[in-house]
Amino acid sequence: MNSSYPFSPTLPQVAGFGEFRAAPLTTSMVIGNLLNWGLLGVLGVQVYTYYLAFPTDKRYLQFMVYFILATQLAQTLLCTRDAFTIFARSFGNIQVLDKIHTLWLSYPIMGGLVALIYQSFSAHRVYKCTGKKISAVVVSLLSITGFGGALTFAIRMKLNGNLSSCVTDIHNFIAYGVWNVASATCDVVITVIMVYNLVRYTEDTEKAMLLINKIIRLTVGTGMATAAAAISSTVIFVGFRHTPVIAAFFLVPGLTIGKLYGITLLTALNARLEVVGGRHNSDSTPNHHNVINIQPDLFFPANGRKAPLRWFGSEKKREEAGRVTGENPIVIETHQYVCSDRPQSNIEMEG
Repeated sequence: MNSSYPFSPTLPQVAGFGEFRAAPLTTSMVIGNLLNWGLLGVLGVQVYTYYLAFPTDKRYLQFMVYFILATQLAQTLLCTRDAFTIFARSFGNIQVLDKIHTLWLSYPIMGGLVALIYQSFSAHRVYKCTGKKISAVVVSLLSITGFGGALTFAIRMKLNGNLSSCVTDIHNFIAYGVWNVASATCDVVITVIMVYNLVRYTEDTEKAMLLINKIIRLTVGTGMATAAAAISSTVIFVGFRHTPVIAAFFLVPGLTIGKLYGITLLTALNARLEVVGGRHNSDSTPNHHNVINIQPDLFFPANGRKAPLRWFGSEKKREEAGRVTGENPIVIETHQYVCSDRPQSNIEMEG
C-alpha cells in the first residue's frame, strides 16, 4: 500500500498533462456509484409495476424488460465490486485507484447495450406511428453507430489499462464522441418525430386528450434526460480533455446512462397504465371505483384495427391477470392508440 497517499494524492505524471489528481477521480466514483444504486431502485419499481400490470404482454416485450433488469443489476454489482476494491480492500493504493478494473464492461458495453435496445424499440414505435420506413431506418442507423462507438471505447479502455491513460488517449475521445453524439442525436430524433405526430391529433373527449398530453410529456421528459446525460458526459470528457482534473467527472453521468435508458423504456411501457379517479382524470369515470386503465396496443397497433377486449369473468381470473387491487369493483379500460387515425377506446366494467 502506498503510505504517502494522505500527503500526496496524485497519480503518476502524464506526459503533457501534469499530475492527474486522485480527489476528482474518487469523488466521481463515489457520486456515480450512489446515483447508480438509487436509479437501480427506480428501475426495480418500474419493472415490478410492469410485472403486475401487464402479464399478458407479448413475450419479446417481457424478455426485453427482464433482460434490461438483469443487465443493470449485473452492472451495479460490478461497479460495487470495483468500489469495494478501491475504497475498502486497497484503500489508499493509488495504483489500484488508477486501474480500469471492470469499468470497460460495466460502463460502455452494458450501458451501450441498453441504449441500443431502447432505441431499437423506439425505432419500431416510430415506424408504427409514422408509417414511414425512412424514419425508422434513420433511428436504427444512429443507434447502431452509437453502439459501435461504445464497443470501440470499451476496447480502448481495456487496452489502456488505467484511467490516467484513458483520459489522455486521443482515440478514446473520438470513440467516446461518436458513441454519445450518435446516441444523443438518436434520442432527439425520436422525441421530435413522436411529438410531431402526437400533437397533430385532436380528440373531443377530455380523457383522450389527457392521454395524448401524458404521452407527449413522458416522451419529451425521458428523451431529453437521456440526451442530456450523453451530451454532458461528452462535454466533460472530450471538451475538457486537456484538463484531466475535470475530465475525470465523466464517470458521474457515465455510470448512470444505462439505467436512464432502462427507466425510459419502462416509463414508455408503463404509460399504458393509469389509475383513474385520482388527479387529472375525467369526471366521466366514477371516483369510487378502483380502476386500472390498460392500453395494450398503445405502441403496437395492429394495422389500424381495434384490439379485441379481454373479458375476465371471475375473481380468480382477474387475480391471475394481476389486475385486482382490492375488494372493490374494477373497471378495466383498454385504449388503442392508432397513429393513422384518432384514438379509440373501449370500456368494460365488472361489478
